[in-house]
Amino acid sequence: MLTIPQAAARANLHDNTIRNAIAAGALPATKAGGQWLIEPEELDAWASARTRREDPRSRRDG
Repeated sequence: MLTIPQAAARANLHDNTIRNAIAAGALPATKAGGQWLIEPEELDAWASARTRREDPRSRRDG
């Protein structure tokens, strides 16, 4: 399990990006002991999908 700072570092993103994804329900996380914990596999899948959505080269037009 990863904390928000660990997840942000692993995905090369800002902590707030991870927090916003959790708040939006886009990134599954569990709150334990006052902090959010993210499964590494969930983070990797979310980050991969996020990258594909934002990369115009990954779009298929036509």
